[in-house]
Amino acid sequence: MNVNAKSSVSEGRQFSDSTTSRKKGGELFNGLSVKPSNNGFIYFSKLAEKLVPNLEGMDPNEIKEKYISSMHSGLRLQESKISGKGIFATENISHGTELAEFKGHLVGREIATELQEAEDFDSDYYIQVDEHHWMVDIVEEPANYFNHSCEPNAMLDPKAPLATRLLALCDIRKGEEVTYDYGTQDKDIPYSMDCRCNSSECRGIVSSKDYLNPDFQRARKGMFPAYIQVTLDRLNNSSSPNS
Repeated sequence: MNVNAKSSVSEGRQFSDSTTSRKKGGELFNGLSVKPSNNGFIYFSKLAEKLVPNLEGMDPNEIKEKYISSMHSGLRLQESKISGKGIFATENISHGTELAEFKGHLVGREIATELQEAEDFDSDYYIQVDEHHWMVDIVEEPANYFNHSCEPNAMLDPKAPLATRLLALCDIRKGEEVTYDYGTQDKDIPYSMDCRCNSSECRGIVSSKDYLNPDFQRARKGMFPAYIQVTLDRLNNSSSPNS
């Protein structure tokens, strides 16, 4: 969910690249841009105007409560070797620590599909959080810039009812970039992106179908959000010889 749209590398929570097939249309969200609001926030103008038409009239504290993600005090935004900007640890952080709680505007499948199909819109701006809902970024903020890695040191909390809480997957040392695997995040709206995380485990391509790969399932066991794990359990049970 990064403001640098139309990129073919992993940067922020970004999913789009030239391999992604899009239908033209989506007039509701075409012409997306970023601009400052009267209350001091920078927001995605077309998106905010359509989904939250009263945003500029909101009290700043209400915007912070609804749309600004909480983030661990030992994290900061800076330039990333993966691509563009990323989130880095400014202190040692222990395994299991909550790193961030993502916030945004919840939408259902119909609007999420419209976002994906919009000509001038990229899926950078939203993530699937359960079987039927997606969380859309309304306001530009540092938490938009958690990068993908195929060898992550963070993960979405598999026990949370919504896939919005990011936890430290291991001990994270001061100076390390904090990343998670986008392949554990979305499954229902197709996406594909080139990956340049440069890790020894780099898959080259990250997509919404990664969770169906048995090797990926083994590597990410215990790391899938509840709604993906339910789907995997159902698929595995249906393929069992005794089913």
